[in-house]
Amino acid sequence: MLRYNFERVFSARGIKSSYSFFRRIGYGHNSARTLASGTKKYISLKDLYLMCKHLNCTPHDLIDYIPGSEPEGHALYALQKRESLVDLFNQLKDVPLEKMGEVEEAIRRANGNHKAV
Repeated sequence: MLRYNFERVFSARGIKSSYSFFRRIGYGHNSARTLASGTKKYISLKDLYLMCKHLNCTPHDLIDYIPGSEPEGHALYALQKRESLVDLFNQLKDVPLEKMGEVEEAIRRANGNHKAV
C-alpha cells in the first residue's frame, strides 16, 4: 500500500504546522484541513508538484510504501524509509559553536555549493 507522509519532510524543513503550510501555499481552509489531517485520499499531480516545489523535495519524499503481498525485493520496497525522522533543528542545538563552521561546510557540499561564504 502507498500512503502520503508529509510529516517527515515537514520535520526536516522545520514546519511545525502542516495546516499553516498548506494555507500559506494557497490552499483554502477545508483543503488545508483535509491535507493536514491526512484524510485526503487523492492528490492531483498539480497539487503534488506544488507541494514538492515549496518543500524542495520529490514525490518520493512524500510517499511511503507499507509492505503488502508483493514479494521481497519488489521495486516498491525502494519507497520504504526509516521510521525515525531527521530533526536537524534539534540536533543542531547541541553542536558546539566552534563546530558550526564544519556543519556549514558540509551543508554547502551537500547542496553542491563548494565556495565558502
